[in-house]
Amino acid sequence: MYDYIIVGAGSAGCVLAARLSADSSVSVLLLEAGPADDADEIRAPAALSRLFQSAYDWNYTTVPQHRAAGAWISSTSSAGPASSSRTLTLESADSRAARTQPALPAPTMM
Repeated sequence: MYDYIIVGAGSAGCVLAARLSADSSVSVLLLEAGPADDADEIRAPAALSRLFQSAYDWNYTTVPQHRAAGAWISSTSSAGPASSSRTLTLESADSRAARTQPALPAPTMM
């Protein structure tokens, strides 16, 4: 039996668990879902795209949201924001279309 159960071992959950467990008269359980966040890609923001559709990616998305101009929300990382800087993305149909358009040529010097 625990005096406190904290769900989520992100920054706030760990701080809370540490502060509560400083009192030796209470017992604290800290729960976290998913695998350990020990992948190199989690620590390197430039490598974050390598986490998509991996063991670290829960790949939860909503259907396009009618009142948000067709945007959808994706929660793609089981590693929280303290591990990686991406947990939620809001993407509109316009931004998806912009990504598929060819890039403009670089300006030339005259």
